[in-house]
Amino acid sequence: MSQEKVLILKVEGTDQAIHSLDQLETTVKSLEEKLRSEKIGTQAFKDLQKEISKSKSVLKDFELQVEGLDKEQR
Repeated sequence: MSQEKVLILKVEGTDQAIHSLDQLETTVKSLEEKLRSEKIGTQAFKDLQKEISKSKSVLKDFELQVEGLDKEQR
């Protein structure tokens, strides 16, 4: 039996459920675009950095799983 995983990210101040890799990649791009328009050092800038980092980490984990590696093998 397969197990469904859902990633929750904060996008524009709202928690959003991410169900697919395509949706995750689109969200990362959107967050990066928003980061470019924020002033460096503001709380919004820091929050976006955290969400981008979290999103990219999850995306990398999925990519490694596809390659047959888990987090411990990196």
